[in-house]
Amino acid sequence: MEKTVIKEIQASTTKDHSIAQEQLRIFDKTEKFAVLTTESDGQPYISLIPFALTPDAEGIVFASQRTARKSRNVLANRPVALLVDNRSISSDCMNIESVIVFGTANSVMRGKKWFELSTLLIAKHPMLAEVTRSPTTSLIYVRAISYIHRGKLSTVL
Repeated sequence: MEKTVIKEIQASTTKDHSIAQEQLRIFDKTEKFAVLTTESDGQPYISLIPFALTPDAEGIVFASQRTARKSRNVLANRPVALLVDNRSISSDCMNIESVIVFGTANSVMRGKKWFELSTLLIAKHPMLAEVTRSPTTSLIYVRAISYIHRGKLSTVL
C-alpha cells in the first residue's frame, strides 16, 4: 500500500509594501477585526481588536479603554504588530491570506487628527461610537513601518 504524503507550502510571501497595502485595503472592506500583539514585562500579549485602515494604508486605528492592558502596553512599549487576515470569509484554510503590519502605536490626543481617525473608525464600526467618544477611551493610531503579505497556502501531493 502506497503512502500519500501531503505537504503545505507557502504560495507567496512578500515584503513589498504596495502589495501588502493593496491587500490591507481589501481586508479593510471585508474584515472587522485584527489581532494586535503588544509586549509587557518581556511577555507578548495578544488582543482581538476592531480596526479601521487609514485611506493611505499607512496606519491602523482602534479604540481601547484607557485601563485595558493593551492600552497600558502600548503606552509603555510603542512597537506593535498586527495581523489582518481573511479567515472570516474563507471556509477553505488553503485560501487564507494575511498581512502582518509592524508599526509604532501612539495614543491620539483629542483634536483634528483624533476627530478624523475616530470618524474613520466609527464609520466602519458604528456600534463603537459611544465607546470611542468616551473620555475613558484611548484612540490608538499605529503607524506602519513594514509589512509582510502571506499568500494562499498550496498543497503538494
